[in-house]
Amino acid sequence: MVLDGNTAGRVTTAIMLFTLLALSSWPQHSVAEPEATSETGHRNTLELPLSATMPNTPGARWLDQVRSRTRPQATGTIAGSPPPSHKTFAQVLDHFDAWQQPELHGNTQDPLAPPTFTQRYLVQDEFWRASKAKLRPIFVFTGAEGGNVEIVRSGYGHVVTMAKTYGALILWLEHRYFGVSKPFGNVSLAPHTDHARFLSVDQALADYAAIIEYERTARNAWANPVMTFGGSLAGTLAGLMRMRFPYLVDIALSSSSPLLGYPGLSNQYVWRKRITDTFQALSAGCPDVVRKGFAGIADLSPAAVSSLYRTCEGPRNDSAAVVQATAWGMLESMGEFVYPASVSPIVAACKRMREAHSPGQVFANLIDTPKSSCFNVTKRASVPVQDKTLAWMYLACTQITHPIQCYGHVPTSQLVCG
Repeated sequence: MVLDGNTAGRVTTAIMLFTLLALSSWPQHSVAEPEATSETGHRNTLELPLSATMPNTPGARWLDQVRSRTRPQATGTIAGSPPPSHKTFAQVLDHFDAWQQPELHGNTQDPLAPPTFTQRYLVQDEFWRASKAKLRPIFVFTGAEGGNVEIVRSGYGHVVTMAKTYGALILWLEHRYFGVSKPFGNVSLAPHTDHARFLSVDQALADYAAIIEYERTARNAWANPVMTFGGSLAGTLAGLMRMRFPYLVDIALSSSSPLLGYPGLSNQYVWRKRITDTFQALSAGCPDVVRKGFAGIADLSPAAVSSLYRTCEGPRNDSAAVVQATAWGMLESMGEFVYPASVSPIVAACKRMREAHSPGQVFANLIDTPKSSCFNVTKRASVPVQDKTLAWMYLACTQITHPIQCYGHVPTSQLVCG
């Protein structure tokens, strides 16, 4: 099955739609409606094109209300609310090995006990405590490659607003091997070790199930509905939690999640076509300018790159590749976070690129190195790989093998798509 661009853009909401029936008992709570605020550059995280076919249940009506409301500020807090509290959980290192390998984390008091590591999560409960409703919902963020959950939560302000509306508890869970939730500390992904074998989607889902079970038991909240949520890989995990643990999770808010992003199941060009279409919608003709930029930088000599881009080091053979990588990262980032258009950087970036005097200068105008500075090729070419990047790369090479390509069948790692 191959999905066209329109279908692929919507299929990720299917998991949310087919779980709505499970929320037929979710009541509308009498909590004051928040005042809608202006948007910042947050991605479009809620798209329900099939709402006309939703059942007339409280859960469906709740999602319809959220869908029709102006999206709030993209921050993980509401003015005046306290920060979430930090909690840790003694998480089982290996949920699937019956032998448990106790020698990894030796427990001298109980040598047969399974090895554990300390997993961090945050608890935001001010709305839960303030609500008088009996069946207050529990929202669970299924953390992923974003890393430090304290930072990542700032992008989910719309969920915090929903939590205030419905008196919900929010659990912000940090993925194993990311942030501070590292089973083997700073050597969790060290070379010449086998520590990485405990990093997998399956282990992460089991982690989250254990924490949800613990919190529901501790709060006597087994009658309270649970919604997992997240975007990108976190969105995939949110959907998989509903599928893998239906007794724990009632609904999944799964945003921009490539649940079918595997060879033979989806169009490998759809994601970047969406990025291209976004640039075209906000600045007509800009994609053609970008294509000229890629062609132009490929034609420049190292000396010309050094001159046009004011590199700090002088001519280098890898300067053009570093410029391409820098431009590519900027363009894709702009294409992901575009709402509303009034705060999108796309319009200004396209204007700068159009003012280039030659194709080779297009990306110089995009990068826009300050006149008082220079473009440091050496620094950009030798940026130390962070632990969260290593962890993501491991997942991307073992399980999250999404085929994202550009036209011409050029692997993205070569960064020459145009």
